[in-house]
Amino acid sequence: MTLAGRFNFLLHLCVLLGTMAFCTADAKPLLALMALGATLACYLFSRGARADRPPMLPRVAINLLVFAAIVNAAMRASANTGNEEFVSTLGQFLVFIVIIKLLDRRAPRDDAQLLTLTIFIAVAAVLTAGSLPVGLLLIAYVPMVVATAMMWQIRAGQVMLATDAKANAALAGDTRAVLAEPVLAAGRRPRRAFVGVCIAALLASGSMATAVFVLVPRGIGSDLFGRLGMTAQPQIGFREAVKLGEAGFLSENPTPVMDVQVLTPGGETLGGSGETLYLRGAARDEYNREEHVWKDPSAGREIDGESTIIKLQDQYEYFLTIRGTMPRASGQSAGGVPLAQRVQKITMRADSASGTMFCLWRPISVTPDRNVESHISPRNGTMRHTSGLGPHFTYTVKSSITDELSFPPRPPRDFQTGRIHDLTTNLLAQRGVAVGASTARQVVTVIRDHLRTTYGYSLEMVAPPDNVDPIEYFLFDRKKGHCEYFASAMAAMCQSQKIPCRVITGYVATEFNTLTGQYLVRESNAHAWVEAFIVSDPETGNGRWETFDASPPGDIERIHRPAGGILASLRSWYDALEFGWSSSVIGYDNTAKQRSRDTRLGANSELTMRIDAWSDRVVAWMKTVRSDPKLIPWWVRYSPVALLLFVGIWVSFRAKIAGWVSLRMHTSARASFGITPFRATGFYARTLKALDRAGVPKPDQMPPGLFADALESRSPEAAATLRSIATTFYRSHFGGRPLDAAELAAVTEQVQRLETALKMPGTRP
Repeated sequence: MTLAGRFNFLLHLCVLLGTMAFCTADAKPLLALMALGATLACYLFSRGARADRPPMLPRVAINLLVFAAIVNAAMRASANTGNEEFVSTLGQFLVFIVIIKLLDRRAPRDDAQLLTLTIFIAVAAVLTAGSLPVGLLLIAYVPMVVATAMMWQIRAGQVMLATDAKANAALAGDTRAVLAEPVLAAGRRPRRAFVGVCIAALLASGSMATAVFVLVPRGIGSDLFGRLGMTAQPQIGFREAVKLGEAGFLSENPTPVMDVQVLTPGGETLGGSGETLYLRGAARDEYNREEHVWKDPSAGREIDGESTIIKLQDQYEYFLTIRGTMPRASGQSAGGVPLAQRVQKITMRADSASGTMFCLWRPISVTPDRNVESHISPRNGTMRHTSGLGPHFTYTVKSSITDELSFPPRPPRDFQTGRIHDLTTNLLAQRGVAVGASTARQVVTVIRDHLRTTYGYSLEMVAPPDNVDPIEYFLFDRKKGHCEYFASAMAAMCQSQKIPCRVITGYVATEFNTLTGQYLVRESNAHAWVEAFIVSDPETGNGRWETFDASPPGDIERIHRPAGGILASLRSWYDALEFGWSSSVIGYDNTAKQRSRDTRLGANSELTMRIDAWSDRVVAWMKTVRSDPKLIPWWVRYSPVALLLFVGIWVSFRAKIAGWVSLRMHTSARASFGITPFRATGFYARTLKALDRAGVPKPDQMPPGLFADALESRSPEAAATLRSIATTFYRSHFGGRPLDAAELAAVTEQVQRLETALKMPGTRP
């Protein structure tokens, strides 16, 4: 394969990898198919001998296609808002431009522009998503783009040599001159030398990138990174508010949400494929009949101890206080018996739009991996962070599973009358269950079993008729619905019997990966259930909040239990790789960097403390400047003006500045090494100017003697004179012998004869 063929192959491969990476990140399969077909078609048309003459469309067609791409991008940009949509629109526009540019390769400059566009497309892919497939495509893209850039340098040199050869051949009257394949490296095989240079460049750039990756804080946030795939069809997913009465059909969404590792206080891993975790996120115990929404009356309140905003520090364990919890020593029950605890290490794959922090009931303490402002509700034990932290936020929660409350919550006030109350009273009477504090568990169990066996589970949402409450429509008319209807009906029926009950929304974790020892939670694992207060001591009213799920177990098993078989095993391997990629590369944060520095340098080393102090000062200064731009130093504010002024001076006086710098360099080189860098001066400079004025300039890479031979057919007298001047120049410059007065006078006369000969008719091309 010729040099042109190799470069052509690498260039199309870069285009293919870059566009596929972006289309994968942006979830654009049709755009990927179009880019794949166009790239392959352009490559097939430019193979072999046609590599030097790739397919080209007329300029008019190229301009029309570019105009259409601009109009399409402008229409998309005007219809969308937000950084994610902007990056998506820009990336698609660049893909269209790259495809058009494949049909407009007329010079090495066009190839360089095409290669640069693929780099911008790769950057758009990084800004759109950081998933494992995108990472693998970009890992393959990087060495290809480095090799292509280096091959472009060689290819551009070949084109320049070919252009000069054709010009010299035309000057000599030979129109049949053909440039042979150049030698890429003298003394070694060209391919081995080229590969060695590429590997060296990759190692050098990789080392610098690794240093920047480790040392520079990134602070990736969800405002710019982490694309959320939104579709028009409703999908199963977590939401804090429970709003009933909507219409549509829920579809499953397999997008991973978080990874959960459950441990004992001693660090032993718990969990398995047969165990289910109920990870609560939001709790609602008041139903608004007008809006058909379950609400939390303490949400957003900071009075009467109902809710608290706490600034949690990185790696600091904050102990929670749930209203009504018995006072006791840490880790001890009321009788001094150790509490049964579960430790959950939770890593969010994406930034939660609501800021919800999920955990098992009842949370005792929380430890985040970064500074976070958190809203903690002492009333129901829910946690939220108040600002977007970006993907891969990790926090550790300790939960007690045997805790009791020192006094019962307030009795419910809703559903004390009406059809739901009558239905529940008749049901308990039929089962022979008396309502009382001592029979609360039996009452709740009867209600749960009745809903499981009498009502059907359906992902189809049907809006009730006007002026009909959705819970009543579910219980008395339609008699089927999804988990929110089952949880709402159970909570309403329990509250109708004055049993404290609340609707919980969160996730059920069932997909346990034995390779990582973690549960993988997906959007389709979103679920709703209830927590009912069960009295354990009728005299004092003390008891516990316990979890009850009214949804039919068979349907929950079908929806949330992961499939088995070979494909499931392969997916487990892929999920393990995805988690490693996400946690080690995409989720690499300041905590990981701190642990790395502690391992290398020692946690208390002086260098580590100096680096930490310096980085803290830099971050604090940046935050201060961002809040008050007047604090920016004057030399920073005026640096753009100074830069523009310097560029203007350089452009205006670059010839004089370049000459002064060259003279200084020559003087320094002569003084330091005893060498005289070449610079056309004296009679030789006058000779070159005479050739330029005559319209036959000497190429820089051609010696004057050889150029005299090429000038022979045009003007024998000028060629002979130039050959004599060249001989004097060789003897003076390369021989190191300065000319005496007689030789200088003779060569000056020869230059004058050359100027006269060049002015004669027939010497100009």
